[in-house]
Amino acid sequence: NINLVIHVDGGLKFPNEIMTRSLLEFQKKFQIVSYVPFKAFSCGTLLALCGSKICIGLYGFISPIDSQHTFNVPNMTNSVRYSSRNIMNLGDEISSTDNIYKMMVFEAKQYHESDRNLLTEVMKYHKYSDEIIANIVKCLSSGEIYYHDYIFGFEFIKQNMKLNIFREMPQEIYDLVSLL
Repeated sequence: NINLVIHVDGGLKFPNEIMTRSLLEFQKKFQIVSYVPFKAFSCGTLLALCGSKICIGLYGFISPIDSQHTFNVPNMTNSVRYSSRNIMNLGDEISSTDNIYKMMVFEAKQYHESDRNLLTEVMKYHKYSDEIIANIVKCLSSGEIYYHDYIFGFEFIKQNMKLNIFREMPQEIYDLVSLL
């Protein structure tokens, strides 16, 4: 068995994609139990969903998966961070001569589609029905219903997404996270 303890605010897309694909490979030989005592946001949500068993603590949450982009915006001293979905929504408002912003929109669309495809792949691995997968993808990666910083608790996940999750959380997991 692999016990995967997730306590994260999110992360970078490409390392997360590598970890997600690796966990799916490990699933072929090991049972992975994902523990989310408190938070598995964004990339952490995708990692948690790799588990063949997902345990969410009493105060545990997951959030939508929506790659974030950091850009150095002209005439600003600091970089700015945007979600893929928000950048995509800018697409129609960007002038045809603004190549930097057009490139941002193009990249955001690619990231967004990649997020949706990887989430679908993870859910198919666990043999959820097409209907449940479509609903999970809509809730967690569309950006149409729930924005990037929305949080989903146990009951919502169980009832609305129909994910097979559990409330089991060994005290050792809480003790481990308290060391962070």
